[in-house]
Amino acid sequence: MVCGAQVVLDNDWQHYWEEWVEMSGQETIPDDLVETVEALRENPHNINDTHSTRLLELPFVSEFQWEILKASIRQSGPFYSVNELRLLNGFDDATLRLLRPLVYAGPAESEETPSLRQLLRQGRSHFVTGARRTMEPSRGYRDSIYLGSPYRTYFRYNYKCGDHLQFQLSGEKDAGEEFFKGSQPQGFDHYGGHLLLNDFGAVRRAVLGRYNLQFGQGLTLWTGFAPWGTADASQYRNAQGVKTAGTMTEYDGLLGAGATLRVWRQWDVTAFYSYNFLDATLPSDGRDDCVQGLYSSGLHRSINEMKKKDQLTEQLYGGALQWKGSHFTFGVVGYGSLYSKAIEPPQRRYNHFHFRGEQNIVGGVHAAWRYRGLLFFGEASASATPSELCAEASAPPLAGVVGMQLFINGGNQIGITYRNYSPTYWNNHSAAIGRNSGNHNEEGATMRLLSELPWDVKLDAAADFYRFPYVKYGVYGSSWGEDYRVQLSRNISRKMRVKLLYGSRSYLHNLPTDAYTEEMDAPDGHIYITEPLTRRWVQLRIEAQPSLCWHLATRVAGSWASGEHRDNTWGMLLLQDVSFKPLGATGPLTLTTRGAWFDITGYDARIYATEGDWVYEYSTLALNGRGLRVYGIVRYGIASHWSLSAKYAATLYTDRTSVGSGYDITEGSHRQEIKVQLALEW
Repeated sequence: MVCGAQVVLDNDWQHYWEEWVEMSGQETIPDDLVETVEALRENPHNINDTHSTRLLELPFVSEFQWEILKASIRQSGPFYSVNELRLLNGFDDATLRLLRPLVYAGPAESEETPSLRQLLRQGRSHFVTGARRTMEPSRGYRDSIYLGSPYRTYFRYNYKCGDHLQFQLSGEKDAGEEFFKGSQPQGFDHYGGHLLLNDFGAVRRAVLGRYNLQFGQGLTLWTGFAPWGTADASQYRNAQGVKTAGTMTEYDGLLGAGATLRVWRQWDVTAFYSYNFLDATLPSDGRDDCVQGLYSSGLHRSINEMKKKDQLTEQLYGGALQWKGSHFTFGVVGYGSLYSKAIEPPQRRYNHFHFRGEQNIVGGVHAAWRYRGLLFFGEASASATPSELCAEASAPPLAGVVGMQLFINGGNQIGITYRNYSPTYWNNHSAAIGRNSGNHNEEGATMRLLSELPWDVKLDAAADFYRFPYVKYGVYGSSWGEDYRVQLSRNISRKMRVKLLYGSRSYLHNLPTDAYTEEMDAPDGHIYITEPLTRRWVQLRIEAQPSLCWHLATRVAGSWASGEHRDNTWGMLLLQDVSFKPLGATGPLTLTTRGAWFDITGYDARIYATEGDWVYEYSTLALNGRGLRVYGIVRYGIASHWSLSAKYAATLYTDRTSVGSGYDITEGSHRQEIKVQLALEW
């Protein structure tokens, strides 16, 4: 048996990651989403097990699909093949392609809770370790600014017995950080782990160690990965309550304990406590009784970065009460947070209403009502913002989000969501739908349409209209934005499919000071001029599988960016992927290669490209400049429980003599990287 975690990302998952990056504006894939996907790769979910809700942890599986799956099993019995899901209303080809590596169809499992002896003896262990480095030394190493070696190394051990017990321990060192010496005498810069118990009598779920909290639509309390409608017609969240956090994640998770108990019939109560160390930036005047802001990169390579480590502690405590019926769900959640030092960012126009102080209290209610193919949902939340700040803005510290989804079938869905977040709403642990850096100072509406057109063409269209009533970072005045996205896809045959994507994003931004002309009002410390910026992109994807051994993917992309008072930029990308398994689907060897040519004249016209990789090494590049990007991946199953993977990648530029910026700049017109990973399963 070849370890599942070594499966190289297929093109469907690459497209999914790229869409997430493009829509969310974040250029990194969340670690806890990676952990969720990899946990299912290592231990696929039995689709006939309707007592586990593991599938709802995947953002592209909706509540409608889950209910349809359970109803089919009750009426017709268990499935004998994953492909039978295609016969259900709601499971289209796109969903099945994402699901196939993560599920299987097997005999229904017993509902009895295993004994402790069974849990400790019948589980499966998985161990993975790896390393990577950039071949060319950057300025940080040449000038002895970085304290450690240029290798990133990590390990993770995971033991799991069904859905009832999971134990995980991991360690990770970023490139440039010391290892068992100097600033890191304990070895790895970051250690993580958790113990998870599921469905033990009245205990619905309990986690000790690193964990996340997810309730409602993410407005009152949500840590970890927050879906942004990448594959669902509405932005409805399937909140999991208490769940494990990615053990490689150095930020955005909690550290402590949380548990959900079934107290009476359909009533669940959740309690949680976290005591977490946070990195933070200290004031430049030498004060040590406050911090200017949180530092979330997780990098501790230099003396300056080490000074930010563990400068702040946060205690988070609270609880939630939820009632869940067959058609209606209602919940109340509240929490308090207490910091060891006051958070006091420098006074700027854009952060005047941002959180300041040592403590905060947030509470909210959420509800959802589903009847057949119709779903209504919403959440309202309030924070303990000082009254004088609310009076200054003439806005109470409230936030709300409501939405509706009409589910006709898997290929025809309509969804709409409206949000309104006050500029005085304080919440450092919210992640509801929105375009701002936090859930405050924003109003907007998002619409999504999935439709099956003639000639077997599938339409996926979305629009988002939003405005920011008060100033925000980079825009010193009220502003607005509009996002559009349209995708057409069609299966030409069983071995070929085509996707055409068009996207557009328009928003206001401060005009750079060097772009002011004599005809404009001269700017001073209180006058700023904004201009509309527009970025458009179009992509054509063609995927083909001429035989069991070969898989081909071709991508052609273009982008344009323009503003009223700045030079227009544009970009082109031509990309070809080739995957080869000499013995077909059951072979121990996999070869994957990519060649990409790009010509992009400015960062505003950047084009994202997600690369094939393995667990903890997913990467999405924002291509800019002119050159070539190539890589090759070899994965081989050494024995029934061992597998080894290696990757070589290089970017060759023709428009520069150095790559990168700051301490990460390298000399020369190219940058090379190597990665290796070893996995063992027993």
